Amino acid sequence: MKTYSVHNQEGRILRLIESTSEDIALLNVVDGEDLIEGAYPADAFYVRDGVALPYPTKPGPWSVFDHAAEEWADPRTPDDLAAELQEARRAGIGCVNSAADAVRRRYVTMIAGQDMLYLRKEAEARAYLADPDPDPADYPLIMAEEGITAPTAWHVAQVYLGLSAVWISLAAPLETARLGAIAQIEVAEDAETIHAIVAAACAQIAAISNPTPEQPA
Repeated sequence: MKTYSVHNQEGRILRLIESTSEDIALLNVVDGEDLIEGAYPADAFYVRDGVALPYPTKPGPWSVFDHAAEEWADPRTPDDLAAELQEARRAGIGCVNSAADAVRRRYVTMIAGQDMLYLRKEAEARAYLADPDPDPADYPLIMAEEGITAPTAWHVAQVYLGLSAVWISLAAPLETARLGAIAQIEVAEDAETIHAIVAAACAQIAAISNPTPEQPA
């Protein structure tokens, strides 16, 4: 039993068939087709003058092989390229934002409205520590965590300020890396450049940390 590769007139391999002889194999081809002996995968070979030849290295997923010229061609229009670049920018910015979000989640509880609560806690802590005779009724957030987050209201206020310092120390380099990468992505001229920017930014963002990563309530 022999294997034959069936190809069309332009040289594209269509299928493989097995037969005891070429004459019998030819009964399985139609007008416009021919065959050569051998098992040649359609994604790796084409046929020219009865000889199977390997495709040259494909330059990209967009490539279409021109069998007449025996080379890869780019069928994309200028509008196609512009749309692909815009999509690459959108995806790249999304990756950078996701990387920044992953770092934030190490230190900030991601619940709707929680950011505003952190700001309120910080303001309440500063006011409490500056108040010579604090009335517990004026500091409901601190009093709610007394004996839970820390043993006394004064200590709770100190924890709030300590966590605020952690957030600020992270926010500055995180925003520098995130916004800097987005600015570069928005002016990048090709997808390859965008991929390089995203890879570098994500590595930079992932390395951002604080020595006291306490998770606030």
